[in-house]
Amino acid sequence: MPEEKRLPDLTLGKRFPRMLLNFFPKSWKRRRLVEQSGGDQEPADLDFSDHFRSTRKLLLAWPERPEEILLAFPAARALFEALAADTDCLHLCEARTSGLVQGLFPGAVVEWKDSETAWHEPAMQTLARNLRAYAPDTLLILSQTSYPTVLQAVLRSTRAPVRIGWEGAVGAPFANARLSAEASTALPARGFQALALWRYAGFSPREEWMRIQSDEEARLLAANEWIHKRAAPENTWLYVHEVVPGPSKNGRGVPAGRALDDALFSYLEEKVAAREVPGFTLGAVLWNPAGLDVPRAGAWLDAPIFNESDFPGLLSVLEGARGAIAFNGFGLHFASLVETRCIALLKPGEALYDASGVNKMFEAEWI
Repeated sequence: MPEEKRLPDLTLGKRFPRMLLNFFPKSWKRRRLVEQSGGDQEPADLDFSDHFRSTRKLLLAWPERPEEILLAFPAARALFEALAADTDCLHLCEARTSGLVQGLFPGAVVEWKDSETAWHEPAMQTLARNLRAYAPDTLLILSQTSYPTVLQAVLRSTRAPVRIGWEGAVGAPFANARLSAEASTALPARGFQALALWRYAGFSPREEWMRIQSDEEARLLAANEWIHKRAAPENTWLYVHEVVPGPSKNGRGVPAGRALDDALFSYLEEKVAAREVPGFTLGAVLWNPAGLDVPRAGAWLDAPIFNESDFPGLLSVLEGARGAIAFNGFGLHFASLVETRCIALLKPGEALYDASGVNKMFEAEWI
């Protein structure tokens, strides 16, 4: 099965080929992981409220998906602001998202790799040793989709007395405080629900959507780029376009990004016009880390187009715009953290990504 190939839970040392693990029952492998990560013993008579008040080392384990990281950011930042000033925090994330996590929370980051989630992997054993050396008082797993079982065991092996995770993402006994939410509760709101544990202990994290801001240098660069494109940011809506590889240009050579065609322009312009006074300009900001060529046609040829490959650049361009419009994905949820209006083009099955309940500048358009 795909899960087995991606996530061999353990090995019997290096004496056996890894593929033989697929013949062991999942329950047996899971039991071995529980034993390897500390057995069934838990701290006795732990007072959670006293523990939270005395916590000075917090380990945050971030989701694998960038969208989930962005949706968890406001609640995590609210928690940090409420904690004691001398609280130390370590961030754990998948290697591909470390740049995003460090951009949101400058500080110590440790990485794990999706390709190395096996108990015997040297990198995983090193990670376990490093996290045990950090000796966190409290562990908070922010992911709300299933976390790799081996990684759950590594986190449990830190011996953190309080390990908090969401039902469905982390199983017992890897977490000893498991959070649950109504199925209809959107992911952004669930993040703030997780802070109830700290509120119960006497902390006062803010219950409001947090924003990120660019620095002065980035704002000046963005302002110059707006001038260069002869566009007025105060009148311009930007479509946040995530550039993903499409068919190779002319069937060969460097892959092109998905095109901006005239039908898309008309569709987006209609959606914005329904909420905006006449006279606005529609442009686009391309989130394009790979630097792919993006074909344009029709009205897009005359529209202001920004091409960004780094987080500060994307932030500073969006920060100056009148509003942003995007389909569900990284670009949409990044824009939702910027101080600008945001129209989310969501399908009915994407209701969990609706941030309108906690973000007053976010509006969902069901498509």
